[in-house]
Amino acid sequence: MSILSEAPDGAEVIDLAASRAARAEVDATLPPVLLKIEAGYIQVKRDLDVLCAEDFTAGRFRTGLAKLLQDPADVDELVKRGLSKDDLSAIVAHVTGSSLGE
Repeated sequence: MSILSEAPDGAEVIDLAASRAARAEVDATLPPVLLKIEAGYIQVKRDLDVLCAEDFTAGRFRTGLAKLLQDPADVDELVKRGLSKDDLSAIVAHVTGSSLGE
């Protein structure tokens, strides 16, 4: 099936742009989600890119981590301080309420 230029009559439509805008508006009112490490705090995104799971599966851990963090430049500091599989699982579960595999 190709992309349609118009929705057929009676179709149920999920407006992703409107949904994202609404989430961003709510997220702007919430306190940041932070990881505490020895050097200080690193901010994590609230809305995670689903492709980070693909990056982890393919062994592109730094790329996947960069998609989780508000500032991708913080990856080096996070990795330098040590990051385990359980740490990563805890981060994803805290932000999304789901495990990394979901």
